[in-house]
Amino acid sequence: MIRKSEADPESNTDSLKKIKMIELKMAEGEDFTKLAREYSQDPSAVDGGDMGYINKGQMMKKIDEVIFSLQPGEISETIETPVGYHVFKIVEVKEAGAESFDEARMQIENYLFQEKAKERFDEWMTNLKENAYISVK
Repeated sequence: MIRKSEADPESNTDSLKKIKMIELKMAEGEDFTKLAREYSQDPSAVDGGDMGYINKGQMMKKIDEVIFSLQPGEISETIETPVGYHVFKIVEVKEAGAESFDEARMQIENYLFQEKAKERFDEWMTNLKENAYISVK
């Protein structure tokens, strides 16, 4: 994703130029992952643009329509949204269905671990605040 700036319309021209340059590089055969790492302003850039599996309805409707019409290996055209310009590559399509017991178990364990860690962190911070002595001179 290349971000647009609501505050500075001039930078949107730069954003559009940048996405066109990226499209050209992809057309010349450059690796999508490499380009995502180099140019993307999305948090997934560090992973080469890998966003994991996306469920229908998880993204903006405009994006959903495009990405769910693609086959594995295909790259979308540039999609303009209020946030910026997006290009997606479909790596794999996984049919929706029930997860296996092991997959569900791991997700539940991770969720419970995160909740417990957050609870303990909140308790620790409360304790620190209650026992803190701050002197301003």
